[in-house]
Amino acid sequence: MKVLLIDDDPSSLQALERYLRDPFGYQVLTAANCEEGLALFEANDISIVLSDIRMEGMTGLEMLDRIKASDKGRDTDVVLMTGFGDLNLCIAALRGEASDFLLKPISVKELDEVLKRMARRRQIRHAADRSRLNGPEESGSTGEKSEDGGSVFSDILPGQLVGFYSAPMRTIQHVCSKLHEQRDVPVLIEGETGTGKEVVARLVHGGNQESRPFISVNCSAIAPSLFESELFGYAEGAFTGAKRSGAIGRIEQAQGGTLFLDEIGEMPLDMQPKLLRVIQERELRRVGSDRIMRLDLRIICATNRSLLALSKEGAFRSDLYYRLNTGYIQVPPLRDRLRDIFPLARLFLGQANAKCGKNFTSITREAVQRLEEYPWPGNIRELKSQIDRSVLMYEGRYLEVGHLESLSAGREGDLSQGNRILLELPDEGYPLADMQEIIARTVLKRMGGNITQAAKYLDIAWATLNRMAGKTKHWS
Repeated sequence: MKVLLIDDDPSSLQALERYLRDPFGYQVLTAANCEEGLALFEANDISIVLSDIRMEGMTGLEMLDRIKASDKGRDTDVVLMTGFGDLNLCIAALRGEASDFLLKPISVKELDEVLKRMARRRQIRHAADRSRLNGPEESGSTGEKSEDGGSVFSDILPGQLVGFYSAPMRTIQHVCSKLHEQRDVPVLIEGETGTGKEVVARLVHGGNQESRPFISVNCSAIAPSLFESELFGYAEGAFTGAKRSGAIGRIEQAQGGTLFLDEIGEMPLDMQPKLLRVIQERELRRVGSDRIMRLDLRIICATNRSLLALSKEGAFRSDLYYRLNTGYIQVPPLRDRLRDIFPLARLFLGQANAKCGKNFTSITREAVQRLEEYPWPGNIRELKSQIDRSVLMYEGRYLEVGHLESLSAGREGDLSQGNRILLELPDEGYPLADMQEIIARTVLKRMGGNITQAAKYLDIAWATLNRMAGKTKHWS
């Protein structure tokens, strides 16, 4: 396996090259800057790129964007290194689809762990790709098999599975691991309903292996008049009807762990400055009490609405929005994460099998194609519901396309709606080339940038789609 090492510090370059070559046996190529490194990447079959960020000329982040925009760079693991401990720089690297981020001076133990994680991910990705290509005959269980015959899902939490396939979710998983180390950084998670925002919140918290409390609060389910006492708790005799002993609020219950405020956009305006104070001052006072409690907890908020848009409308305080936005995660919809659909469907198939006592072992290629063509307006929640319904209603060994007949109407409706939008032509005329470019851009986005799948979807040659896309072919 070839590793490309890029660093403008000769001593660091030499030390890392020796470490990667001798214990691991990697074939190591070296470069003193990103321009030279990019040329080596384009001329060789590179599996891993380790690069410094701050260098003269092209930066490591700029090179990362160039690599990930190319077809051969989609499955290349890029690890960025810097001597500056900047959380924002780290998040920018991971959002740019870097596989990991290391601080200089490089710890040999940490580098070893990173390389092992990347080898594990590559093994999982290759197992999934083989299963997708081979169909049910080669994929007779609900978990992929590793090279030694063991299940690669055996030690993965169900909520973490989504992070191992599509590039956006792998990036999010790495951002979560970095934010987990910064307990005082508030986190804002935005995404459509059903995309798995609470799963992402639990990854920031540390997953099911974390022993500290994870307190979840649905802000849309609390009456405005009860919001303050529900969150902050109250002292004895704080108001008429209060318990004699008082009550502990949800914030206090999360002490030492994580407070997850779902649908934060529904929080009443008069409560928002009180939450802002909790975040900034790290202290709590129960309703009706003078005693101040120091807080040690992580605060994560989630919403299916844009808090920036709400703040501009005056429906959400801008000061609270900007404070929450310190650690920001945007969870993409399932239609933009095609590589997640198949492994998620198989996971849900195994769960539904156990629940219903059925004997489904895998999913046919035609059924997988139908699942990947459907737009999934309800995202992961809708996918699970569809698999549960199919297992409940049918018998068999393989989940077939005929078991997904409820997706046909939605698929046709989605396409016809798209056609109506494209045919709303302006009065002053509309060049055919521009319309083709819009079609190409739309299909490429739906296919996650995979030009081969997009060309197959449109039933045209790869080169024809390239011409249609024009300047859009290197879209992001």
